[in-house]
Amino acid sequence: MLNYFNNIIIYKETHINLYNKKPIFKAESSPSFHGDGIDYYVYQLKKEDFDFILSDNINNYKWNRLPINKEIYSIIDKQLTHDIELANSLKNSSYSPIPNVKNGYYLFVNKNSNEKDYYFNFKLYILDVENFLLYLIKYDS
Repeated sequence: MLNYFNNIIIYKETHINLYNKKPIFKAESSPSFHGDGIDYYVYQLKKEDFDFILSDNINNYKWNRLPINKEIYSIIDKQLTHDIELANSLKNSSYSPIPNVKNGYYLFVNKNSNEKDYYFNFKLYILDVENFLLYLIKYDS
């Protein structure tokens, strides 16, 4: 479960409230000395949550229709598959590094001011419209 501080950040980025929601799947790489690593969460949301998200967020929070931009996809995929611990956790589950969602939206949040540094400190949110799932993939370097 995300702590209060992380939930506030997610809410500011997406207007999605995950406080007191537990992920149905979680994989985390072991943090380094500075706490760097990859977090991968999947949340099952209710239809009402999704209706609100879709009506409020798609236009106001820079969500994009899937599929993910190829350049962003390739960089994210490289970072996620490079982490052996995370790759093994995902291999032992039904989830893939970047979910193969056909009907949905994504939001890529780059914490760096330099747009070309996609691979440093990013979050990728994916909304699966058909299954009411929210994927949150966070890479902190």
